[in-house]
Amino acid sequence: LNLSEVPTPLGEAMAYEGRTAISDKIIARRSPISGTASNLLEFVMAHEIAHQWWGYGVVPTRTPGRQFVIESIPQFAAYKLLGHRGILSEQTARQNEERGYERGRTGVRNGEVALVRSETADEIAYNKGPFALLSLDQLSGGAMMDRLGALAASYSHQSHGLTSPEEFVASLVAELPEATRQAARRLLYEPGSDAMRRN
Repeated sequence: LNLSEVPTPLGEAMAYEGRTAISDKIIARRSPISGTASNLLEFVMAHEIAHQWWGYGVVPTRTPGRQFVIESIPQFAAYKLLGHRGILSEQTARQNEERGYERGRTGVRNGEVALVRSETADEIAYNKGPFALLSLDQLSGGAMMDRLGALAASYSHQSHGLTSPEEFVASLVAELPEATRQAARRLLYEPGSDAMRRN
C-alpha cells in the first residue's frame, strides 16, 4: 500500500487500489500533548485503508446500494480500530453517528432511501450505515468484523468476483441469529430513523 500526502485543496482523503492519498492538513494534525498522530488522522487512515477491501472490487460501480458497502463498512472498520485502541468507545461512536444522521437527514425526509439502496455518499452512507453496523455488532456480540471478513474473502476478485449490494447484504444478514436478523432487516432495508429507534 502506497500512502501519498496531497495538498488540501485536492481533497481530504481518497483511496485507490494499492494507494491512499491523504491531505497535508490531516497528516499534519498532531496530539497537542504527545505530538503523535491525532485521533482524526488515525480514523481517516483506518477508513481509507479499509477501502482496499471495501470498494469497487466488491460491488460494481453505479449500483444502487453501493455506498453502504463502499463507505459505511470502512467507516465501521475505522470505529472498530479506534475502539480497539481505546481512543473512542463503540457506544460513543454509535451515539455520534445517530446524532450526525438525525442532523443531516432534515433536508431529505421525503427522498430518503434504505441503506441497501443508497447511491449517494451522504448522511445515510456516512452516519446511518456505521450506526447500523455498530448496532448489529453489539447485538451479535462483536461478530460483525468476522462476518464482514468472511464476506470480503468470498466476494474478492480471486473467487466469485463482483456482487450486487442487495446480494451482499442478504449474505450478511443470513448468518445472524434470528433476533439480530430482524433488527438488521429493519436497519438495512427500511428508510428513516424509526428503524434506528427500534433497536
